[in-house]
Amino acid sequence: MARGRSTGRWSGCPSNWVADAGGLLSTIRDASDVDVGDRAFLGFADLDRSVEEDVTQIRAIAGLPDGVAVAGLVYDVQTGLMREVAPAA
Repeated sequence: MARGRSTGRWSGCPSNWVADAGGLLSTIRDASDVDVGDRAFLGFADLDRSVEEDVTQIRAIAGLPDGVAVAGLVYDVQTGLMREVAPAA
């Protein structure tokens, strides 16, 4: 499916694409004939904090080579823009 530039929505998807978990699961099943009922579609209470925590965990990996910069960015599906949440360090 191609992403609609002007609306920020996926073209060809029903308007309830982002709905409650049951609505999303049935939408995927109806559109693709694939049962994804065993998949967890989890949201974020605080997306920026989640990204910052992930970056902190990645930076703490003992085997991460010296000099590897790790940053955290968030992609906005409505605008198509990315914003930096955790600067590279």
